[in-house]
Amino acid sequence: MLGQTSGLEELWLDEVQGVENVVYELDREGFPSLKLLHIQNNPYLLCINDSTELVPRDAFPLLESLSLSNLMNLEKISCSQLRAESFLRLRNLKVESCEKLTHIFSFSISRGLPQLQTIKVTACKNMKVIFEVGREDDINNTEVAFPNLETLKLSAINSETIWHNQLPAMSSCIQNLTRLIVHGCNNLKFLFSTSLVRSFVQLQHLEIRKCMDLEGIVFPEEMIEEERKDIVFPQLNFLKMKDLAKLTRFCSGNCIELPSLKQLRMAKCPELKAFILQNINTDMTVVGIQSFFNEKELNSEETHSGAVSRLRELHVFCLPKLTKIWNKDPRGKLIFPNLVLVRIFECQRLKSIFPTSVAKSLLQLETLSIKDCGSVEEIVANDVRGNDAATKFIFPSLTFLKLRDLPYLTTFYSGMHTLECPELRKLEVSDVEVFPNLEELTLSKYIFTTWRQAQFHKLKILHFISDGSDFFQVGLLQNIHNLEKLVLKVEEHAEGIAQIKSLKLNKLWFIKEHLWNPDSKLDSFLQNLEFLEWLFLESSGSITSFCSGNYAISFPSLEVLIVENCPKLNTFSAGVLKTPRLRAVQNWKLDEDFWAGDVNTTLQHLNEKMAKRRMTEVEYESETSMSEENEAEEEEENVGGDPSTLACKH
Repeated sequence: MLGQTSGLEELWLDEVQGVENVVYELDREGFPSLKLLHIQNNPYLLCINDSTELVPRDAFPLLESLSLSNLMNLEKISCSQLRAESFLRLRNLKVESCEKLTHIFSFSISRGLPQLQTIKVTACKNMKVIFEVGREDDINNTEVAFPNLETLKLSAINSETIWHNQLPAMSSCIQNLTRLIVHGCNNLKFLFSTSLVRSFVQLQHLEIRKCMDLEGIVFPEEMIEEERKDIVFPQLNFLKMKDLAKLTRFCSGNCIELPSLKQLRMAKCPELKAFILQNINTDMTVVGIQSFFNEKELNSEETHSGAVSRLRELHVFCLPKLTKIWNKDPRGKLIFPNLVLVRIFECQRLKSIFPTSVAKSLLQLETLSIKDCGSVEEIVANDVRGNDAATKFIFPSLTFLKLRDLPYLTTFYSGMHTLECPELRKLEVSDVEVFPNLEELTLSKYIFTTWRQAQFHKLKILHFISDGSDFFQVGLLQNIHNLEKLVLKVEEHAEGIAQIKSLKLNKLWFIKEHLWNPDSKLDSFLQNLEFLEWLFLESSGSITSFCSGNYAISFPSLEVLIVENCPKLNTFSAGVLKTPRLRAVQNWKLDEDFWAGDVNTTLQHLNEKMAKRRMTEVEYESETSMSEENEAEEEEENVGGDPSTLACKH
């Protein structure tokens, strides 16, 4: 027996030798003040409480938390019917590595646990069922068991079922369960029966992971047609299914309704082809996410306006047999204005991601990431036939788009269309032949791009719109070999332009004649370059002038102008050019500074001198080549001479 325990509130028992019954052997008063009890590493303990022993009082009347760990021979938590006040305030129960424990509670005992909120069971390898129906009275008794149970977490147990097969008759016992997490329970084949699903009216969070034999979430019971009802989880907002090697469907036959779903995560379910199997004896038919929402309502003739989904996040990972996410285009009957995040990864049979009407409803979508989907040909399926008008897609909230390892992706949408992403800030495109026929592209402010070779290889016109707070990197254009026109648009209110002091334009081979066109609001732009001091033009072989048209240009601060390898640049501007501080134009190859009174005359003088130098170099190279040829001929003649002469040389 322990000493005085009347005021004891917390008790930890570790490796206590010889104790088989906690209450009877340690405190026959039943620990009247105890609120927390933790017992671990005891090979002798058989029972926590046994009221059949000579215990005059109720056990643990104030206990709120009970934790049992590594009790190798524990057979039962309570060996008999609980007295009225025993465990009356128990809220949290945690059981771990109790190998002989076959169940947690029978329902006759559980009715004495009105405050129990959380049950966590881990690594109890002989667990047969979580809740046992002990007597026939348990089935017929209408008193609610576990009226406040909210969280049930099961991990690494070998039970073939969670709920006793007679449980549906008293399904109100779990009516307040909000969180169910099942992890590593390898003997489970199904989670619920069809009739039991109706009990989970408050379930909000459902997570199933690493259950290797799980075939489906809902077991299809045999019932007459009149009894067959839709499977409804009215409050479920989070659903995660991951590492389920044999999972083939969510359920069979019945329609699923998840009207409150906000996050859907599916990963590493290699056999998953469908959420609903219409006939489990025939080839699996694909029914997509649309079936998670009120399909009955969608098909009703009384439905005049589109049903709004609450789904905010969609994660679909490693589903190699999934061919469609949506089974068909809802045609506006089901819209997804709350969807913020979509991530698709390693779904090798998907050919597209969204139906047309779904794509049009994604007004809040911020992130779209599609990776390693070897069959995806287009992002939005071209399922609208007989429409010659261009389809308009607007993603007003999209800030991040990632396309990676999509070898067959050729277009966003194969029909005529326009695409607008006004808030796009980050675009990652890698290892994918994306948009090979795209000829014109507009990129808005704050965009940072990741480019690879063979991207946009037919692009002819590129628009870049900036507010002056970001910078366009010309180096990003080096793999766009067919670009003919680059339009840089800076908003008139941009303040960052006014601070530019140095500007380098290098290797602009794609520009045919002028850096700026007359319709590019040149005056507004150049007026903002009043602090420009240093301008470098290099290796731009097709440029004939800095700008076209008779513009009056003023660079009041320009002191250094360097021109290298621009052989056609003879005129800086056809209009009036004012550079009051400029005294020379530099050419590093000639190692000289030139000034002929104005920039245009100086450029012409530079090009004439460079042309003469190139002629001299060509003549020198020609003379050198002829000299080398003559020497080679003389040597050949010597080789073909008198053999005796050759012998003497040796």
